[in-house]
Amino acid sequence: EEKDQIESTRQAAEMAFKLVPKRTQVAGALIFDCSSRTMILQEEFSKAIESSQKVLGSIPFIGCETYGDIAMDKGQLSGFHNATTVIMLFLS
Repeated sequence: EEKDQIESTRQAAEMAFKLVPKRTQVAGALIFDCSSRTMILQEEFSKAIESSQKVLGSIPFIGCETYGDIAMDKGQLSGFHNATTVIMLFLS
């Protein structure tokens, strides 16, 4: 399960970059991690951060742990998510 949590962090960063229009510069990133990931990963939490940093490269980022990640897509009945990583990119 720890490997899956670390892999999902990397995938979140890759998914964020896939949404960036071509020829658009990314100025920075804001990363929200569910606090339950800290409990799951414990000492391995830094590996999750490193996995997203590898995708972000030299782009500056800041992050925080959150409690209760809420987001809904059209047609969803529940918007509560657990053990998630959300990455917001700032475009220049």
